[in-house]
Amino acid sequence: MIYLSLLLVVCNLGYSAADSILINNGELHIGPSPCVRTCSGVTKNTWSTGRDGHVTMKVDLKACKFVKPPLVIATPINSLSWSTSIGSNLGLITKDFFRYELNLSKEGTDKKQNYKVNWVAHGFIC
Repeated sequence: MIYLSLLLVVCNLGYSAADSILINNGELHIGPSPCVRTCSGVTKNTWSTGRDGHVTMKVDLKACKFVKPPLVIATPINSLSWSTSIGSNLGLITKDFFRYELNLSKEGTDKKQNYKVNWVAHGFIC
């Protein structure tokens, strides 16, 4: 029902199916559709080993040219058929980069090169 209501609101505003609309960027700011950009990528082999099985990755967003920190969705992908991951989370998010942390078992940190991060960022460019 919520999706239908949102669809009706979007249709009533006169947006076409190709428009991007960012409803809430965490600051309750609604921007015009020409100012919204979706940027995505796959990042791998740039892990830094921390302590207790934590590895972190800094993902560069400069090419996206966001003017404010975007909304980011990220997922770790393991190229092996088994996983040593016991958790993950997004860290600091700025307009130019975000940090992604993967919690591996201590034995799994040497397998960090098998992980990549698929990500999508939605944000304003004007």
